[in-house]
Amino acid sequence: MMKWFPRKKRSRESFPPFINRLLLRLNNALLLFSAWLGQKSMAWSKRKKTLMLGLFCIAFATGSFYTAWNPFQKKALSPAAIMPIRVIPLLPENSPATTGGIPQLGRIHRFKIHFDRLSRTDRGRRWRDSFLAVRPHLMDTIYYLEKIYNEDIKNEINGKKYGE
Repeated sequence: MMKWFPRKKRSRESFPPFINRLLLRLNNALLLFSAWLGQKSMAWSKRKKTLMLGLFCIAFATGSFYTAWNPFQKKALSPAAIMPIRVIPLLPENSPATTGGIPQLGRIHRFKIHFDRLSRTDRGRRWRDSFLAVRPHLMDTIYYLEKIYNEDIKNEINGKKYGE
């Protein structure tokens, strides 16, 4: 039988030694905490334990329901607003925008296509991400320049001059 998603077997030796020590200390601390909690709840009656479990389940279910229902409400102030990501589709290299008009617009478009192609390979993606980490607003500037040049081309076509 063929498995679709085979699990990778990871041995304990694959972790660095300091992570192993950290995990062992965390495990010991959790064991001590669970023993302490067990001693504290040892004196509780079965009814009180059942009541506490029921209260915990009700509180968890209420919180989960609120978290799931909250995005469907139309509120002006939302604690976590999710903004849509808008991607501008790239034109092919032989598009009219890159061949005629302002030569800088063609260079900007070729740069965007080159940057887009980099994300197709692992090495290119790493280079692109490191480049964008050093220059975080580069793509915003590129989109802004392209918008300015496109407006200039539209103005030239309509017979307007820059600044009118």
